[in-house]
Amino acid sequence: MTAATGAVVTIVGKQHLAHTKVVVELDHIDISIQGFHALDIEGYGQTAIRSSLQNIGRVPGQQIVIGLGHDPAADMGQCVDGIGPGSYVVAHIDGDKTGTTVAPVIQLGQVDIGTTLESRMVVPDQCLIINKAGWVVYGVSHGHASGETKNIELSYRTVYKTTSGRKIFDQIMKSDPVTLELFKNALFSIADEMAVTICRTTYSGVLRDNMDFSTAFTDAQGKLVAQGLTIPLHLGSIPTALESVLEHFGDDIGPGDVFVMNDPYAGGMHLPDVFIFQPIFVEGERLAIAATISHQADVGGRVPGSNASDSTEIYQEGLRIPPVKLFSAGKPNDTMWRLIEKNVRIPVQVFGDLRAQLSACAIAEKQFMELVKRFGKETTRFYMQEVIDHTERLTRAALQNLPDGVFEFEDWIDDDGIDRDQPIRLYCTITKQNDSICVDWAGSSTQVKGAINCTLSFTKAVSYAAVRSVLDYDIPCNEGLFRAIEVTAPPGTITNMVLPAACAARGLTGFRMGDCAFGALAMMLPGEVGAASDGGNSGLSVGGYDSARRPFIFVDFACGSWGGRPWADGVQGNSNMFANMASQSVELIESQNPLQILRYELIADRAGAGKYRGGVPYRRDYRFLEDEAVLQVRSDRKKIRPYGLYGGRPGKSSQNMMNPDSDAELLDSKLTMTLRKGDVFRHELPGGGGWGDPLERDPQRVLDDVRNEYVTPEGALNEYGVIIDLQALSVDKQATCDLRNSLREARGDNPLPDISWSDV
Repeated sequence: MTAATGAVVTIVGKQHLAHTKVVVELDHIDISIQGFHALDIEGYGQTAIRSSLQNIGRVPGQQIVIGLGHDPAADMGQCVDGIGPGSYVVAHIDGDKTGTTVAPVIQLGQVDIGTTLESRMVVPDQCLIINKAGWVVYGVSHGHASGETKNIELSYRTVYKTTSGRKIFDQIMKSDPVTLELFKNALFSIADEMAVTICRTTYSGVLRDNMDFSTAFTDAQGKLVAQGLTIPLHLGSIPTALESVLEHFGDDIGPGDVFVMNDPYAGGMHLPDVFIFQPIFVEGERLAIAATISHQADVGGRVPGSNASDSTEIYQEGLRIPPVKLFSAGKPNDTMWRLIEKNVRIPVQVFGDLRAQLSACAIAEKQFMELVKRFGKETTRFYMQEVIDHTERLTRAALQNLPDGVFEFEDWIDDDGIDRDQPIRLYCTITKQNDSICVDWAGSSTQVKGAINCTLSFTKAVSYAAVRSVLDYDIPCNEGLFRAIEVTAPPGTITNMVLPAACAARGLTGFRMGDCAFGALAMMLPGEVGAASDGGNSGLSVGGYDSARRPFIFVDFACGSWGGRPWADGVQGNSNMFANMASQSVELIESQNPLQILRYELIADRAGAGKYRGGVPYRRDYRFLEDEAVLQVRSDRKKIRPYGLYGGRPGKSSQNMMNPDSDAELLDSKLTMTLRKGDVFRHELPGGGGWGDPLERDPQRVLDDVRNEYVTPEGALNEYGVIIDLQALSVDKQATCDLRNSLREARGDNPLPDISWSDV
């Protein structure tokens, strides 16, 4: 390489994982890194890395595979900034060619897709050095032997990583673990602050009290980096929704732009869940995106609350918003605001909730700019990517510790609220091999008439959350986790709907998919996964007009019980783990809605019996105080009970009832009906499934349950074989021992089932 002899070469590295190659897509150039450490070339010493920064333009559609090689016979003359004699660089672009070249240097304008570079070239001012080993983009500058340099910068759009059998680098850019931890916690704190901002500034009870919202932070390309302390099923859907925004607007994204969307067929979930995305620019460059999702109390449609289970197509469910600019260069899109106002029943409340989301994004921008000021733009960019990559490394390491194999589980939804005699099949197959896992939903029912169909984004979110729950606790939930988990679902099924399927009540199916995925994971890890939960938060809404014709809408989500776990009882009075929500308080419900709560209590003998019993469910009685309203209920587990595991019994069924203390009328699990003044609606959640043999439950714990009114004395006897002395309120130990021995003898040698759907 005579032309390059004496030149000063500066190497700018971006990304590294051991045993990994990197494919860099040069469609949008926007990376530069400062603060480099040493570059270790296996067997060939070290190269000092210098940093340099400036964008060098666009090369649309190019994909380049890069790295560093070695040719002892190559004559490179004197050392070039630490690259010793014998080192060389080989180019290979977008193909499988294997030709090598000593020190090819490529000007951006000379690169064509599919080209293999073979000629020796003079080192130009702006160039890339690329090699076939598949590792890193190098920025190159040249000057005089005196050390004078001209530096250039490189950038990347998307980094894809695949396994490489050859270790070329020990480490390209060494991530400082202390800095990584500080940065990660700072970024996650911003996402949490966004959540707190929504909670404190929102108008509606469904956000303030139920906490049916989520916040997150992505990188400039829309890859999830950090999430707030909110709903897993929202957060796993953010990348899909944001991808549609970025694809739609392309280069038409600038400072001051804010985007809104809710279309399930453009990456959303259901129409009430409205996404707001705000790109964050630093020195004119997009560096991050703040993301929020909030369940709006109303988005129009055929019924108040926009959440009916018996809608039959998306067009009935409300205002469908494709990716749209809500603000453009800081100026509000008045047309969009007016369109929303004219299509919702309670615009003041909806606008207040949207402003809460905007406030959260503003807080995120302010705090992110402070983070950039603290760390620097280039370090911030690097560590955002490093948080993702570190998560991937942690995830794959954790997956390596799980058993390989194929694990399957089947569960059933009662019905779709329309075809009430047709149970709906959910089927989950989990295939685990080495450091990756696939969650496949093939075998699930075709999409249904009712509004419980799911988008693929929601199915992915469920699957990510389920797998994450069996991994080490300190693994963040972001793009790094997603990379190791493949999710598939055939189009046209309830797990991947196609037009014109309705999906307003899709949360029900999502929660039930969670239980189904847990069932498959329980087959993989019988000592680590609990029995079925209550089937997810039941959704209830009451909407109408008061005597002055003012609209009102009440939305509530009843948070119930978890299944028994291999180490502890199920939790009661708590949200399904896939939701992380809360129930609204009685006082706030009554002060803000035409409702009176007559009963809010746990129900004895409804939890699935087991060595570790399921969570105890509760009931609520709502009395309606206005003249007329529409009641919508989304619930399940009335026919198909929450399964028990490894000898545990299933939880008892859910129940809906009208006027329980007078002309009691049992209702279906999914319904839309008219309420009249004085009507009382009762909703009873199902109990969580039990885990393990009930006859192995500590009698003292059964007694504690009796004292807490979770179990009656009759339930203690019938379910657990425990005899309670009611006078002394103690266990009759001898009588209990005798009874349990007789019950075991009656079983004979018949093994207890791994999965229990009934008490038989």
